[in-house]
Amino acid sequence: MKKTIKEDKKAGIVTLTIALGARDSANDPVVNFLTKDARELLSKEGFEVTGCRKSDSANNHKSDDDHTGEWVFSVKKVTKPSPKKEQEDAKKNLTSTVEPAIVNSKKTNNPVHSQRKGK
Repeated sequence: MKKTIKEDKKAGIVTLTIALGARDSANDPVVNFLTKDARELLSKEGFEVTGCRKSDSANNHKSDDDHTGEWVFSVKKVTKPSPKKEQEDAKKNLTSTVEPAIVNSKKTNNPVHSQRKGK
């Protein structure tokens, strides 16, 4: 899948173009790319989508299907996350989100637990 994102800051719009590859065999996955997928992809890229001006769809189910799609979205503001800030945040939250492992080093040799029931 190829994606192209064009941003017009003056107009406050973002144009997303998706090109899906053709399926070579029946074992290749069928991909349906819809407007909700385009909106989700733009939000992951850091765009705050407020509305859809042009919707489209793309799929690769058959060879004669439309493998490309173009969407135009209105954006409130563009906030692309900086990779450096994300790494700093990840370092800060590293120990607070992970629960420590509790290991019991004492082993009991209780014969009651090693016997099978019924014998």
